[in-house]
Amino acid sequence: MRRPPPRGYANGVAPDAHAHFSGKRQTERRGLDARVELVGGGVTIHGRAVDVSTGGVAIRLSERTLQGFKEATDAISAFRVIERHFTSGVVVRFPVNGDIRIPARVVRVVAAPRVGGEVSLGLKFARPLAADEWARITETRRPTVVPALAPIKQGPPIQVMVTDPDAGPICLLKAIRGATSFVEGRVDAQRAMSAVELRAALGVETRPVRVTSGDTTLWSGDAIARDVHASSTDGLCVTLETSSPLPDAFLRRLGRTS
Repeated sequence: MRRPPPRGYANGVAPDAHAHFSGKRQTERRGLDARVELVGGGVTIHGRAVDVSTGGVAIRLSERTLQGFKEATDAISAFRVIERHFTSGVVVRFPVNGDIRIPARVVRVVAAPRVGGEVSLGLKFARPLAADEWARITETRRPTVVPALAPIKQGPPIQVMVTDPDAGPICLLKAIRGATSFVEGRVDAQRAMSAVELRAALGVETRPVRVTSGDTTLWSGDAIARDVHASSTDGLCVTLETSSPLPDAFLRRLGRTS
């Protein structure tokens, strides 16, 4: 026998959720694809933000993420599981151009029709996003100007691995140009990938990146893709901006800018 929804809820939706998620919000809503973390109740749940306003965010939890919550088979049971973990509230963390953390509460849960599918959450922020937070999350700040990049001099190849914390490796690059906090690399992959596909995979948030030469790690940290393009001479290329300056071991390999 199916249990009724929690008191005051209908189909996993909190009483004030419709005003926030029905499309009648008074604040701007922006679609995006950004990695987020939900932190609370001693657990951290990874998801993807698919829609954000200054007052709240819609987050999709993958089937893989939900495998750890076997009892979450529909919207009501998923809501009960999430409610149990986030009784004292939840913090939404956006690891985008820094570390943005916003207290929030879950006001909507929508599960896929089939058992074990994805679950979508609607969260209402405890406070509106500040202008700087909105700009950083939606990438609406003034675009970063990529400086003139110097070619990598001959020597042992320098490789750049870009990963997604949830899905694993995104692409392996062979570095061909660089600057103090920038590295451009040619995609080194057997499977052909279009610039559109790669741009979508990289997204607009920072990604874990490791720069290596042979068995030596030259640099590791977060970086963000500033450009993805296809060149007739170099093939498919990605330009990354690193969160901190690249080390001398990398900069010594740079030639002169043309």
